[in-house]
Amino acid sequence: MGLCAFLLEQFEIPEDASHTFRWHLTTAITAGMMFGAAGMVDFVAAKALNAPPWQISALAAIPGSVGLLGFLGANLAEARRKVRIVCAAYVVGGLMMIMMGMANRSWEIVIFAGVFHMAFMISLPAGNAIITFNYPMRARARLVGFIAGASGALQALSASLFGWLLDGDPQRYHYVLPAAGMFGLAAMLAFRNIRARGETEAQKKSGGHFSMRECYAVWKSDRNFRNYMIFFFMMGFGNLMSVPVFTLFLKEEMHASYKEAALAIIVIPQGLAILTAPFWGRWVDRAGPLRTRVIVDFVYGISYGVLSTAHGMGTIAVVRTLWGLVSGGGGLVWSLGTTYFAPPEKVHHYMGLHVTLAGLRSVTAPFLGMWLSRQPGFGARGVFVISCTTFIISALGMWRQSRIMEFDREAGLRKAQ
Repeated sequence: MGLCAFLLEQFEIPEDASHTFRWHLTTAITAGMMFGAAGMVDFVAAKALNAPPWQISALAAIPGSVGLLGFLGANLAEARRKVRIVCAAYVVGGLMMIMMGMANRSWEIVIFAGVFHMAFMISLPAGNAIITFNYPMRARARLVGFIAGASGALQALSASLFGWLLDGDPQRYHYVLPAAGMFGLAAMLAFRNIRARGETEAQKKSGGHFSMRECYAVWKSDRNFRNYMIFFFMMGFGNLMSVPVFTLFLKEEMHASYKEAALAIIVIPQGLAILTAPFWGRWVDRAGPLRTRVIVDFVYGISYGVLSTAHGMGTIAVVRTLWGLVSGGGGLVWSLGTTYFAPPEKVHHYMGLHVTLAGLRSVTAPFLGMWLSRQPGFGARGVFVISCTTFIISALGMWRQSRIMEFDREAGLRKAQ
């Protein structure tokens, strides 16, 4: 706990947030070992089990598509026992990793991965509410950014070990995935020590229920958040088109080994995310989600353009380096962006809408991208060009929206005077 005390002093965090930070950090470090192995599951299915393209598309679609259960997650987040919801996700996630290790057919991996991601997506609004209640706004992104960086370090370590072991014997996934699942169960033991503050008050203000009508009200009434979500949806759709295509691109055109895939998928981007986490934490606290997404989307767009010209793992390393430099900012905005728009008692409503929209794009984009990549004269590179275009358009849209919000803020200040 000495390290946590040092970090709390550096971040100038009030004493009442220190308990949450200690156990949140412990959870993230422990769970990082599980998530690092989970990030390699798609490549294992493609290379070790020869999964067909539609199953690779399904694996890419699952994490976001279960966001269609965002309404369920938001309703669960209305409960006073938000910590229990998150703990349940770690238990289910750990058990599903064990089941994936026992799988002998690719379709079994798809099913167990689906349940794994479903558990964490349903718990996301509750987890976001805990962060909002327990961390002060002025340092929220810095704290969460540091925790994400620490988790990323363990994910990179886990993926490196995973790739090294599977290059020796691809069937070792039967042992490595269950071992990673045990870290998920250990993460639950750490997270259960957190207590969410302010749950009763927020529940009274929110009315204690979330519904489709509530979601529509948020969409209709908050113009700035609606525009933010539109450009987020565009960017996310283009990105998801390329996610399954990239997995098969590594296998079929780059002929990547497990170690090379681990480097490309996890180690390089996570390693750079760790190094840049302090910068992005301070930047998001100061500049907010819109300006951050302008930078992130532009760099992602350029990287997809470079990826469309790749003919070796050297170019892949350059692309993943670009992604890693900005992924820390993108991850923070994905998780915390809604808290900059939503009143505290409505955070789970906004987050429920956010993850539901993520689900809508996830059920179509990966399959569309895979289908296009299999068309004569189009291929994976054509899909990467489409992704490049959507990111650039999103960057321009986020920049315009940030200018509109600045103008509205200045106009409000003038009226107040």
